[in-house]
Amino acid sequence: MRVERFDIPEYIELPGVTIEVQVTERKYMTGDADGYWTYTSSGGLIRIAADLPIRRQRYILLHELLHAINDVMHVGLQEHHPVLKP
Repeated sequence: MRVERFDIPEYIELPGVTIEVQVTERKYMTGDADGYWTYTSSGGLIRIAADLPIRRQRYILLHELLHAINDVMHVGLQEHHPVLKP
């Protein structure tokens, strides 16, 4: 049985935002987390620690992507339905 390898993508497209994904050395990361998500009106960034095994990097990517999806939905609701409070 052949197993396909799932590499960490460089970019992820969500409605209204392009997210850059960086696997980087810890010295370039903020704090002691294994990964983090930042968002601005021009786009987003997910950083993942390079010293982690690939399975852990995938987990961190999905964890941070959930934060990204939540933030994008929140901003979208505020823009289109300012009365709603998610």
